[in-house]
Amino acid sequence: MPRIIAGKAKGLKLKSLKGEQTRPSGDRLKEALFSIIQARVPGSDFLDVFAGSGQMGLEALSRGASSALFIEKSRQAAEVLASNIKLSQLEGARMLRGDSIKELKRLSEQEKSFDLIYLDPPWGQAENLLKQIEPLLSLLARPDGLVIVELDQAQAELSELFALSLVKTCHYGRAMLLFYNVNDRV
Repeated sequence: MPRIIAGKAKGLKLKSLKGEQTRPSGDRLKEALFSIIQARVPGSDFLDVFAGSGQMGLEALSRGASSALFIEKSRQAAEVLASNIKLSQLEGARMLRGDSIKELKRLSEQEKSFDLIYLDPPWGQAENLLKQIEPLLSLLARPDGLVIVELDQAQAELSELFALSLVKTCHYGRAMLLFYNVNDRV
């Protein structure tokens, strides 16, 4: 069961979908991620794409992010996410329910931008989805923004999909985190 591990809502247990439809990130991976980006989180605008239960964006809000925008296509996952947002009582959370590619295109057309963008696509569809998202990242990421992608380690070759600079790769069990930046710093 996912939980918030630090900040204002530390210890809050989050709801998650039963079954194989979503794959919540483990506490070890989440702790490592937020250890790496901790200096960037306070006051940031966080975009959580393929949000599932919303644990990454809610963790960012708990640690001081100004806002977290969640994008989730699945009706069942969106219901769980809405429940977790309400349960957390963290300010600055907003959810878009719909196709991630369409929502990202719309955000880019509205000239929205984010400090931290977290992408955790369904691993079986990751290559196709990331190829569609890649052209939008330079529009959505602020000049000093960071894009983080969670993938299966067996998909390491997908790290080459982005024109942004890959500045760090970390492995946690079966998952890996890829960190991309416009200006080559984590």
